Amino acid sequence: MTSRVWYMVCICGLASYLSGCGRSGYGPMQGAYYKDPHVDLRGLGNVAFLELANTTGYPEVARQVTEVSYAALQKRQQFGIKVVLSDDPTWRTLDVRSDLLPQPQACAAIRKALDCNGLLTGVVTEYRPFPHLMIGLRMRLLDLRDGRVVWAMEQIWDASDRHTASRIKDYIQGQTRASKGSMAEQLASISTLEFLRFVAYEISRTL
Repeated sequence: MTSRVWYMVCICGLASYLSGCGRSGYGPMQGAYYKDPHVDLRGLGNVAFLELANTTGYPEVARQVTEVSYAALQKRQQFGIKVVLSDDPTWRTLDVRSDLLPQPQACAAIRKALDCNGLLTGVVTEYRPFPHLMIGLRMRLLDLRDGRVVWAMEQIWDASDRHTASRIKDYIQGQTRASKGSMAEQLASISTLEFLRFVAYEISRTL
């Protein structure tokens, strides 16, 4: 599927979402993701999560985001999930890329080879390391049984943005209630890994 078609899928999905579907979703991410209101994601059973593609100059970040997102999605327990890394021999035999939606005729082969009903893919579109932490992601979840996109997300998180910083603060408070030091100190010293865990947490809340 071409990038143009992919963007049309997202635009149509977001329009449906904003018109009244899924109002009970995760507030801070509203407008940045689409979730099919007619699909119970728990019905997917098992989902294969392909290691994210990467268009940045930081080759290690895609695997880091994949790993923390996997952990966050496991905690949500919406469906069974397994990671398929880019060096997995099974992946190499399939006609699938993490930055592109597979062709409809490939869905059956992917489903059989990876033993799953859902395929989670995406790409790291932007990244800046500490001290100016920023990351852009585009992800989507495909139901391999019928080839439909049932969830999609595109967002940029910038730690210097006031609204993002406020959400990071809330996240840290929830994760480290017993930690020592002031909140200002914790925010000033937030690690790259902790920032990525925050991003993964927000993604997981939309599913």
